[in-house]
Amino acid sequence: MVLWSYGTGNIGVGEGELSGPHMAEENPFRPGEIIVGEQFGCDILLIDRTTNRLKVLYGERGIAGGGDRLGESDSAHFMPSGQYRGHVLITEYAEEHRVMVLHRDSGEVLWQYTGLEAPLDAIYWDDEHIMASDSPNGVFKIRMSDKTKIWEYDPQPHLNPFYLHKIATRRNASYGGDLLIGYYGDPSGLVREIDTASKETVWMYGDRKEQGYGDLYDRLETPVRALRYGIDENGGGLTIICDERSRIICVNQDKELIWELGGASGNRLRSATQHVVSPTYVHVTRAGNLLITDWGRNMIYEISPLDIPPRMEKDGYLFRDYWTTSEFTDSGIMEARGFGNKNVQAYNRHEKARVDWRVLGSHNAKDWQIINKPFGPLEAGDGTHCLITGPWNFIKVQAKSVCGGSSANLDVYVTMRR
Repeated sequence: MVLWSYGTGNIGVGEGELSGPHMAEENPFRPGEIIVGEQFGCDILLIDRTTNRLKVLYGERGIAGGGDRLGESDSAHFMPSGQYRGHVLITEYAEEHRVMVLHRDSGEVLWQYTGLEAPLDAIYWDDEHIMASDSPNGVFKIRMSDKTKIWEYDPQPHLNPFYLHKIATRRNASYGGDLLIGYYGDPSGLVREIDTASKETVWMYGDRKEQGYGDLYDRLETPVRALRYGIDENGGGLTIICDERSRIICVNQDKELIWELGGASGNRLRSATQHVVSPTYVHVTRAGNLLITDWGRNMIYEISPLDIPPRMEKDGYLFRDYWTTSEFTDSGIMEARGFGNKNVQAYNRHEKARVDWRVLGSHNAKDWQIINKPFGPLEAGDGTHCLITGPWNFIKVQAKSVCGGSSANLDVYVTMRR
């Protein structure tokens, strides 16, 4: 499955080791070369994939500082065009909080900017501008000639923007915008596609109001990276989302799951498979493979998307510690596509109040029908379950109090097997 890798899995700055790598990309001008932003190594690295030889482009491995050293460094990208074509645009989150362009061979600083508080990513926008994420303050377009901020974006409530992706609209990959932003934050994150001209959100994945935990439909934990990928039958690209909590997913414009790598358990959001531990970046190589930066494993590895194994099991809470009301309320939605057996377990943890509940299914996450309705209410202190075997792509639960004035405390958990 793994076509190439670097890193022993042990954190360190010795030969063959990495120390908190946060992103890695292929050099578009030299595809055999990989550039790495090493968070805990406090440096920018170049790795020759043929020889596995490593070169430090900027910083001193394992030692943070200003000047010729770096604080935390999370991003590095080759400039595709313009005055600095072929050179490297980097960010420094800590210490001097710099955005810099480095000479691709010598590491000499060709341009720098210090007008951001905590820059996490900076990308080429056009020959005269870069786009940068400033974690506490939003996203800014900066004119390189005079270092002026000419555009900013920070919708409320504030979330923390991380990696940015310019959408190549000329390739018919856009849903109506030109910038994808991955936001991490509390209690959960989301991905936005925006039209920078109007600042309108044209597409979003991640709903901070959803109930439950686990791999729920349209719910993310820590999505630090998103990119538009390929073209689907509707003329728009797919979206790959790198969720730092142990999963990478690919969804279409309707938010349907196309494939997933890894996955989080429903209870603790820990890795449910051996395939990824804590991915922070995914990059599509010229050959069409996925270059994954696994911060949790201290490794970088390349895989073919055609080799991603099917997820054999899945679990998560639809309701978690939910207090019912007098009206039926929707739980979170679990994507169940391809899973034959769906075991829905409900627990009423209240000492007195009873609960009415039912299971709904859908093929498109929009049109729902009741597929299981228990004969009677769930009594106080009781638990029950039902097995859903139909080919439903999405399932959810609705629940309400039997007596309007008496709230019950409800957990509903689902386990699925292929």
